[in-house]
Amino acid sequence: MRDFKIFTDTGADNNATLEEKGACIVPLYITFDNETYLKQYVDLTVEEFYERVTRPLTIHPKTSLPSVQDFIEAFKPVLESGKDILYFSLSSKLSGTIQSALNAREMLLSEFPDAVIECVDTYTVTANETYMVGLACDMKTEGKTIVDIKNRIEK
Repeated sequence: MRDFKIFTDTGADNNATLEEKGACIVPLYITFDNETYLKQYVDLTVEEFYERVTRPLTIHPKTSLPSVQDFIEAFKPVLESGKDILYFSLSSKLSGTIQSALNAREMLLSEFPDAVIECVDTYTVTANETYMVGLACDMKTEGKTIVDIKNRIEK
């Protein structure tokens, strides 16, 4: 069994805790009054986000999914190191984020045909997504496989 990394996106809450458990975070984009930022940890901190939300705005903030290229840039170094990937996406009912990840998966599998890249639609967001990713990280620590974890979370 090859080692693997667990990924999620900033649709999950409490990203610092998930990173402490070993998860990698792919940020969504957020726009305030026509200024685009990466949501968390890159260009806009959580504190800055909430400070801006409390300001009077002419246009409310909007989020946008990570691009296929964002996922390729996040996943490729892990694959190059010989590890596989298990990604948990915010709900496909709310975002096209999982489709970007699936498109990146197809492109990367042509370069890394022996890799395993599993993408799981959590059908949720925020606290529930965080719970699922945290549980997946705990299961990985217990020695569970990608298949074991994916099956449990999908149930």
